[in-house]
Amino acid sequence: MRFHPSLRTGSAGFTLVELLIATGISGVIGAALLTGSVIMQKSFAASRHHIDAQAEQLRLIDYMGLDLRRALKVTVTATSTGSQLALTIPDYYTVDSNGRAVPRDPVISSGTAVYGTAPIAVSYFKRGSEI
Repeated sequence: MRFHPSLRTGSAGFTLVELLIATGISGVIGAALLTGSVIMQKSFAASRHHIDAQAEQLRLIDYMGLDLRRALKVTVTATSTGSQLALTIPDYYTVDSNGRAVPRDPVISSGTAVYGTAPIAVSYFKRGSEI
């Protein structure tokens, strides 16, 4: 008896309808994954920006606190655009022969520590209602 291919009872492949449905479902899943990954990348970038901005703000507050603690004179002036905090601090640093900032040694005069020849003026500005 000969086996004739057209007389097979079972089929080993997918029909066109099954392939179209599978392709459609795969496309929807792929689009969802792509959209999710783009959203995750944007969320990560926004979180990184927020963390960096917070670190900069903390660094600024630390520097302002240090300047306020060692200030010789403090004045606050209100302007039309906001406020100005003006400080006078000792000249604690000098530049060595390699161009690096190094701390000065104070000279004790009449019970007062004197750094450098003249104090340095430092100003901080706050504009409007910005924090």
